[in-house]
Amino acid sequence: MIGSPEQIIEKILNYQAAFGHQVLSLSVDGLSEAEQREQMERFAADIAPVLRREVPSTVWEEQGKGIPV
Repeated sequence: MIGSPEQIIEKILNYQAAFGHQVLSLSVDGLSEAEQREQMERFAADIAPVLRREVPSTVWEEQGKGIPV
């Protein structure tokens, strides 16, 4: 995805609302290793915290117990 952190958040939230899917992985192919690291760090700092707050997720919970693993 291309855009500011706010635009990326909006795109992901719209996708999640439309399809109910959760973001489980990221790919930053076509960039140098340093650029990939920078983009992943930006996602972790600017986007992931908002998604964690806004999108309910059971992906990392122990099955049936509601306990994060």
